[in-house]
Amino acid sequence: MDIRVLELLWGIESRLNSLEVARAKINAPHGFRIFEIPSDSWFKRGEWHVYLIRKAGLPSTVACWKLARQLRAPRYSISGLKDANAIAYQYVSLTSPKATPSYVDLGDVRAWYLGPGSMIKPGSHEGNMFRVELETEDPELLCRNLASIERIPAFYGPQRFGVKRPSSHLYGLAIALKEPGRLVREYTYRYPLEGYVKLSYEDESRELVSKKRDPWAVLEGAPGIALEALQSYIFNRALSEAIKRGYMERVREAIVKVKYCGLTATLPAVRLPSKELSLKTTMWAHLVKSVVEREGVSLEMLEGLKPSLRPLYFPFKLRSCVVGEGRVVVTLCLPPAAYVTVLLREVALVDWCSLALEVGE
Repeated sequence: MDIRVLELLWGIESRLNSLEVARAKINAPHGFRIFEIPSDSWFKRGEWHVYLIRKAGLPSTVACWKLARQLRAPRYSISGLKDANAIAYQYVSLTSPKATPSYVDLGDVRAWYLGPGSMIKPGSHEGNMFRVELETEDPELLCRNLASIERIPAFYGPQRFGVKRPSSHLYGLAIALKEPGRLVREYTYRYPLEGYVKLSYEDESRELVSKKRDPWAVLEGAPGIALEALQSYIFNRALSEAIKRGYMERVREAIVKVKYCGLTATLPAVRLPSKELSLKTTMWAHLVKSVVEREGVSLEMLEGLKPSLRPLYFPFKLRSCVVGEGRVVVTLCLPPAAYVTVLLREVALVDWCSLALEVGE
């Protein structure tokens, strides 16, 4: 499937930077490495125990769960999720482990003990360093493009919408509309919730039937992830509209400060789509309302989601761009909540499917 079609699935319809782009491919996980930049506050003495972990080809939650189970720790906390299809280094804090060995080797998860510290809270890291190897027929063009831009749109990348099949926002749409029938097609693909349900199409109304658990009950019982994915999709579409109409300087609702890689950036920001945004009369609120109306939903259906602020764009710091024969090795730093896949799409037509996203035809 053409990557540009997939971008429409995720609500990514515009580029912030107008550049001639080359095709490129990432060979994951070894060609895609992530290094979390820690906060000094994590290492202040406390009741938690801090480990640095290296995971390969695993979601962060699975990697940390495996470590916590091995050490018999009742709880763990991390700052953010790292791509499942990468080799990633990140920090985890554990409570009351039965033992704190200096080194743990679980194969796809390795961990080094750093000592006692405080709880690592979500979003408290100071950015991520990336080392990405890209295969391309025009490495010089790719490096020139990277050197010529200073910011990228704050789109949510494909990883935000699921690993097995990146369409979790469609589950959120079913919840918002209270239409379980919309889940029938989605459940025919491999997805984590399949572990809870089995499907039957015997009923003419194509009602979902489960021999174990009602899939609708599964979603209604824990709708947060799916609704947050829908929120991200709506944000992407509204930001796409702002870029296409040239409204980026006019939709700002607030200013936020972002720390990354030893730097501090002051950035224009907007509220994420939520029920509270329906009461606003800003230009951004009007854009969001027009998007949700075209989706057949309303902001009132997003009850429970927080109208958190998100920048309209992110800066980045290019460390190096090394050209080889038919390939480029890029090292760069991004703020928390920014996606390297979004950065790369600004400078190249990247085959994100090479990150092992299992996309149904």
